[in-house]
Amino acid sequence: MLFRSTLSSVRASAGLPGFQFPTGSPAGLVEDGGTYAIENQASQMYLDNYCDGCTSAPTNGVQVIQYPGNGWLTQNWTLHGQGNGYYTMVNAQSQMCLDDPWGNGTPSRTLPQAPGTSTMLWQQPCNGNAAQNWLFIPQPNGDFVIQNQAATSNHGSSMVLDVYNGLANQGMQMWVSTANGLPPQNWHLAH
Repeated sequence: MLFRSTLSSVRASAGLPGFQFPTGSPAGLVEDGGTYAIENQASQMYLDNYCDGCTSAPTNGVQVIQYPGNGWLTQNWTLHGQGNGYYTMVNAQSQMCLDDPWGNGTPSRTLPQAPGTSTMLWQQPCNGNAAQNWLFIPQPNGDFVIQNQAATSNHGSSMVLDVYNGLANQGMQMWVSTANGLPPQNWHLAH
């Protein structure tokens, strides 16, 4: 974030001792039971459940979007270990899991969502399905690439959480796409 780099530069130029902003989880690890705000490197927006549950009961199938940081529970995700390095991502507001519908493996932004037609993400009650399992792959900059288990298995290559073309469009629905190593697929985790 601009604020992060500006403050660090000001402190360094003034010769002030080293306050450092966190750069991801310690040693590139995620904490089982840890709650994180998850920011995209390219758009600098946060994974958000579209304020589902803010005014009434949470709803199955609500889209998961990107939104500017606001500190609301809708942008907090608790990780729960599922074995083999995979985690579910449970939204703190709705208590539902981030889900790749039907574990589709072919990148598509088709709406409405239907079996085999879309990799646009939504939230569903946590059910232990591989479509809700996410692998956090550490990157050299302290960020993570977040890979979906079901989509990767069904597609035959790594399918990861992605901001479409790195666009900074407020409210844009998130999806999984084929891993390409670019910033729209890098995510910063902050407690």
